Amino acid sequence: LGNGSTDDSAAFQKAFTAAGEKFGLVEVIVPAGSYRIGQPVELPPRVVVRGVGNAALTVHSGRKGALFTATDAEHIVVQNLHFFYCEQAIEITTDPKTESNILIDYCKFYKNSRQAITCLSGTGDIAERNKTTLRMSNCTFSHCNSVLVHNARYALMDNPWISTDSKAADSGIIVNKGFFHLKALIGVPRDTNQHWVDNYGEVFIDRCRFGGENGGLPMVRNFTAQGEVLIQNSWLMIYTSFIGKPQPIP
Repeated sequence: LGNGSTDDSAAFQKAFTAAGEKFGLVEVIVPAGSYRIGQPVELPPRVVVRGVGNAALTVHSGRKGALFTATDAEHIVVQNLHFFYCEQAIEITTDPKTESNILIDYCKFYKNSRQAITCLSGTGDIAERNKTTLRMSNCTFSHCNSVLVHNARYALMDNPWISTDSKAADSGIIVNKGFFHLKALIGVPRDTNQHWVDNYGEVFIDRCRFGGENGGLPMVRNFTAQGEVLIQNSWLMIYTSFIGKPQPIP
């Protein structure tokens, strides 16, 4: 119904189950509206989910877990959807032996208390080889504790806008366990206890603006001797005070 009060999870699940029974790649259209999700909604391995207009999804009665989940995903596209006030928005797992392609495009995430997106192949281990390609393009993450945890063979996040939550724990906003390319970020930190990227693999940062709001955050923490970090054409600004004249940090 998309009226902001009715639990619409059964209708979503019915649509995705029907899409999974069709041959080939099926598109599921989500009309404009405010949808409450009370039960986990499982996507088929191959599907395109596209919002039309202002299509927003949020949890029903404080339910925990992810709104959308996909197991053994092969080709998943999620476009133009808004995910509000949920613990986690999208949880994807892939088979490490399958060439999986995941695209999350023009989506908005607001007040996610855990990771907005997880994309883990196999057991999710750092050293586990897989064939997953992940792209998150033109997405907005506002007041989120964490944005991404992944171990994809190749992951690209381009043109994101990220603001952190003031109550977040000491953690990485992005946790990279594979290869990660962060491009053209606008970062607005609201908590000095966090870090932009916790790296366990390879990370390439290009043309990113790491803001100085509320003191600024370290760009990358590297946790392994084999970890590789390359940063170019990027800007990090750090203030001791956001209000008044900024003071340099020794």
